[in-house]
Amino acid sequence: MKRSYAFFAVNVIAAIEIAIGSSAFVGSILSGYLFSISKPLNVLMFVMATAVLSAALGCGLLMRREWSRRALVYFSGYIVLMKILIFAGILTLSGEIMTIMPAWVKDAISVAYHMFIMIILQADEVKRVFR
Repeated sequence: MKRSYAFFAVNVIAAIEIAIGSSAFVGSILSGYLFSISKPLNVLMFVMATAVLSAALGCGLLMRREWSRRALVYFSGYIVLMKILIFAGILTLSGEIMTIMPAWVKDAISVAYHMFIMIILQADEVKRVFR
């Protein structure tokens, strides 16, 4: 991966994380106020917290902060592990976070995306972008 591709990859991942975080945050607020969709408080707080975290990590990537790269790799690994445990039936979650698509499709996309993040952000060429 050439350096220019590393910059591009980091910028794309940053933009995706900011978009995911922003849309989840705004969507949670609007779904409650505009559409009267009530979620349990613990689910709402989880969605809001992870939305803010996602947007903050995206901003950190854009500013080339090493803490952001490391944290996103860590959290991506955590998400992949949790999704594998869900697929295996070892872990179950209560409360529906997103109902637009079947949970197994959402989980499969999540695993693929977060594995991609772990691979890309651990590449030596990408690590050099943060120095």
